[in-house]
Amino acid sequence: MKSRTEYVREEWLEDIAAAAGYMRNETGIATVGALGLRLGATLAMQAAERHGVFDFAVLWEPVVRGTSYLKMNLQRSLIKAMMTEREQFAANSVMQRHAEEEVVDFDGYRVTQETREQIGAVDLLAHPPHFARPTLILNLGSREQASGEYRELAESMENAEARAAVQEPFWNRIGLVSAEAALEETALWLAELQAGALGQAGTRSADMQQ
Repeated sequence: MKSRTEYVREEWLEDIAAAAGYMRNETGIATVGALGLRLGATLAMQAAERHGVFDFAVLWEPVVRGTSYLKMNLQRSLIKAMMTEREQFAANSVMQRHAEEEVVDFDGYRVTQETREQIGAVDLLAHPPHFARPTLILNLGSREQASGEYRELAESMENAEARAAVQEPFWNRIGLVSAEAALEETALWLAELQAGALGQAGTRSADMQQ
């Protein structure tokens, strides 16, 4: 029997859709969007594509290729094991556990082998999300321009834009880290989105009066 502390992709997607449904149905909010970080951003996009529950999406540093994400998590596990196991540390042993154990810790989440395989199959460039609503893909790092990977992803989608914010990768840090740059760029994009919607509404109203 699966422990409730273990996570599978399908449950994540259902939870995202349920949260969006609750916001819309229980609070009366007409416009509901998603803001996700890293794998959460990718899952939010997949939930939006499958369930059609969002009017817009903000993706902070989304995972484009699942294999790269898995390799990064393995590297972090190797560093953690090196610091905690010290003289007993064996890289091959850690790599074998990641490959063979049924459940592996991903930053506090117990992730099953099935879910790791599903994450590894993610490739947003090979299979671009079918999501036609406004989408911001925000690259967080040291550069002032979005990476080629994120620009390519935005171009493959119907209504997406790739931007960059000079922001240290706070998801890899311990302790409090300011996300001010990411928040400012997101707020700017949302303001532009709202202004565009208001402009379209005004145009429609003027056309009806003519």
